[in-house]
Amino acid sequence: MKGIFCTVLVFLSVSLAFSNGETILSIITKTSNCDDCGMSEAEGSLAMEVCGKNGCCAIDKMDNDETNFESGKFDKFLSKESLQTCFDFAVCKI
Repeated sequence: MKGIFCTVLVFLSVSLAFSNGETILSIITKTSNCDDCGMSEAEGSLAMEVCGKNGCCAIDKMDNDETNFESGKFDKFLSKESLQTCFDFAVCKI
């Protein structure tokens, strides 16, 4: 499982969408497309912490209604349930 975790961290890119450039409304991940890329949600998970001038927010386990972290796939996290304390989090002072 440690190898899967390391692979996902190395090959995962993250895009944050901001409202007016200041609050988080969505997070989109892309898992690289290769033989050893990807992760089974039953065997692993992805957590994230985002920090800015207003402190930090955290996502304990990124999840949505789709199957996530498959090789070559984009995953979109758009809801308050998916983004947890990062939903509408002000990265900069408003």
